[in-house]
Amino acid sequence: MIHRRIAAPALASEHITLAAAKEHLRVTDSADDALIQSLISEVRQMGEDITSRAWCTSTWVAVLDEFLCDGIRLPAPPVVSVTSVQYVDESGVSQTLATPLWQLDSDSEPGYLFPAYGTTWPTTRPQANAVRITCTCGYPVGTLPESLRRWMLLHIGHAYEHREATGDQRLVELPYTRGLLDSYRIFTL
Repeated sequence: MIHRRIAAPALASEHITLAAAKEHLRVTDSADDALIQSLISEVRQMGEDITSRAWCTSTWVAVLDEFLCDGIRLPAPPVVSVTSVQYVDESGVSQTLATPLWQLDSDSEPGYLFPAYGTTWPTTRPQANAVRITCTCGYPVGTLPESLRRWMLLHIGHAYEHREATGDQRLVELPYTRGLLDSYRIFTL
């Protein structure tokens, strides 16, 4: 199964605003605004990579060779909604599975997609990438857990303080902050 983000989060969906980051950094002028804004996104992306979650709402796709009998694990929790379920039928024609024929379990983390009660998945053509599920994942604005916000602010501060570092040295996970992410990590199979 392939999971990938197909639409990046909008700047307005970032949970740490430029003003909040500047207040945390005690920066009062606007000379470094572009740098600070880029650090917000870079640190969020690092946190998303570590936890296997989407921290900001964005569009994701899960691509499979066939429907899975025991449910389809969806990418990047929390899953907000499923936009479409498409598949290639036995004749090679692309089809969209109607909403009443599937059920989203967004309470589980990660979320799962199942056939609706009393139904089964349709038969797909035996080919690569026959099933494509598009979904919206991530925490809506204002709902990011506080420990993830604190983790971001600490890393933004560290990256800003060490902004002269080159390469990957500017963004490293600070060992003393690891506990803030522990209960939010999703382990992939």
